[in-house]
Amino acid sequence: MILIKVISNLKYLYFLIFLNIIIGCSHTTMKTEISQIQQKIDEFNKNDHSSTGTSFTMQCPKYNNGSEITFNSGLQSINGIKTKNNSLYRIGSNTKLYIAVIILQLESEGKISINDSLFKYFPIEYPKWSEVKISQLLNMTSGINNYLGKDINPIPPKFLSQPSHHYTKEELLDLVVHDNLNFKPGERWEYSNTNYILLGKIIENVTKNSISEELKNRILIPLSLNQTFFVEHLPNNEIPNFELENLMAGYFYGYSILSPNGFDVKYFSLSQASSAGGMIANTINLNKFLRTLFTNNKLLLNDSQFNKLISRVDINNRVNDYYGFAIFDVYNFKFNTSEYMHTGGVFGFSSKMSFLPDQNISYTYAINSDNKEKVNEFNELIESIIYNECF
Repeated sequence: MILIKVISNLKYLYFLIFLNIIIGCSHTTMKTEISQIQQKIDEFNKNDHSSTGTSFTMQCPKYNNGSEITFNSGLQSINGIKTKNNSLYRIGSNTKLYIAVIILQLESEGKISINDSLFKYFPIEYPKWSEVKISQLLNMTSGINNYLGKDINPIPPKFLSQPSHHYTKEELLDLVVHDNLNFKPGERWEYSNTNYILLGKIIENVTKNSISEELKNRILIPLSLNQTFFVEHLPNNEIPNFELENLMAGYFYGYSILSPNGFDVKYFSLSQASSAGGMIANTINLNKFLRTLFTNNKLLLNDSQFNKLISRVDINNRVNDYYGFAIFDVYNFKFNTSEYMHTGGVFGFSSKMSFLPDQNISYTYAINSDNKEKVNEFNELIESIIYNECF
């Protein structure tokens, strides 16, 4: 009996040793994979002199046991501290998806209808836009001119010469208020930041609160997005003091002839972006918001409102390319699958958030530069990582 028990114990001991070796090897392999990905991103940052730092968060069933993982690389500024999970980037037009969610929440509460025309909210101010519906603002079929897309645009030079100038929404809208509609509302698709400035005004008018307050109460607090902020004007005055050390510098290349190395816009006003692009976040928070919206939407929208969010219009007959409410629905030929995504470009920063529904893959990234060539290179790198690790 004693001999049998000893043999049995030895077998169990060998099993534990074998199991430990297997787990150890698996863990080592995962570490190697992580280090290899990190090395690729570090190599990009080493060779890219238009930015100083990047952050990239991905989450997919086939990597890291399905948990999110974040890769930070480079520095928060020239000669600054290293990027980290807490590093905060301006996310530009990715702001629009948050605004769209708030609008749909207001509709579900009976406070507005997306079929309302602008005349209901602005009976005097914008006569040329009076017939435009809220839904047409959301899906970019309003025909209203883009205040940032004018041939002679006064905002970029003023952004540099008066970095603390506070643009009101009225000031931004005044840039295009006298322009005729580019087409009859609903007739076709055209991206216009002006649409989301108007949506911001509707949110403020209906709720009698600031966008920042509505965003906190409706999205940030419920999802515990503690490192996401809407900035109306100056970030150093509006985000908590303990977060200031996490602010990324951002390098604006709109006037490269004046500064080949870009202008650092870290403390410049965000008011020229407002509800079309005035948010700051880290990539972990971006990923959490996006995944919640597409995998657990009831925390933000009921099914009816979510279906409205992803209801799509043609992007002017571009094959397989559509637009919902602040979200592109496109076919990604590299991944050979459909993709919900949006990018965010704002002076000095670029970002992207993406969800692939068929594979339950999400990824978000940010880079502290608006140099388009380098941003495209970084996007190619990130997509290759996603393809290699998640498919």
